[in-house]
Amino acid sequence: CSCTAQILLVGGMANSPYVQKRVRQLAQERGVPLLIPRQPQALVVSGAVLFGQYPGLVAARRSRQTYGISCRSLWTSEDAASQATFGYPTKLWKEDDREYVADGVFELYVRRNQLVQQDEVVRRTFCPTSKSTKAVGIDLYATEREDARYTEEPGMRKVATVIMELPPNWMIAVPRRQDYDIEVGMRKPRTVGSTARLTCTTRCYGLFFGFDSRD
Repeated sequence: CSCTAQILLVGGMANSPYVQKRVRQLAQERGVPLLIPRQPQALVVSGAVLFGQYPGLVAARRSRQTYGISCRSLWTSEDAASQATFGYPTKLWKEDDREYVADGVFELYVRRNQLVQQDEVVRRTFCPTSKSTKAVGIDLYATEREDARYTEEPGMRKVATVIMELPPNWMIAVPRRQDYDIEVGMRKPRTVGSTARLTCTTRCYGLFFGFDSRD
C-alpha cells in the first residue's frame, strides 16, 4: 500500500533472523522505517492486555474485508448487462408491486481498508419483501474486493445468517409495507475476538448477532 508510513514487526515469527532480513528488505524498497521491539513475541500479548484495560487507546481500526448484506433492488440495465455476461444477479418478478427486481444485490456496509471508528455503527433501512412476510432473513457477506456489487461474485463468502421474525399483523401498523422500517446496523465491537456485529430492529423487535473473526 502506498500509504504505508512504517512497518512494525511483532509476534513469535518476528524473532526469526530470516523474517527480519526479508522484512527489512521490504522496508528499504518502500522507503519506510522498520520497527522491531526487543521482545516482539510478547508485544502482541501485552498489547491485548492494554487494550482490554484501556479500550480508548485504539480510536479506530481498518477493516480487513469488505462487508455487506444481500438484498433486492429494482432491476436496472446494469443488472441486465451483468446477468448477460456473468449469469447474475437473478431477475425476479414481484407480483405485489408489478415490477422486476434483482436478487442478490450486495448492500455495502464497510469497505476493505476503510477506517472504522471504535463502536461506529453503519445503518441501512429496508422493508419486508411482501405483505405476507412473516420473517426476514439477513445474510451477511464478506469479500476481499472493494467494488463488489453482487453476492454471487467470485470470492464472496456468506459468513452469517440472521432470521428475524416480524410481529404478528405488522401490516396493520403502516399503510404500505414500504413504510415498515427494518433497520440493520453493523459495527466493529471493542472485543478483540469478534470482527463485526449485526443489529436488526423494527418498530417493536430487536436482535443482536456477532460472529468470530475466524469465520
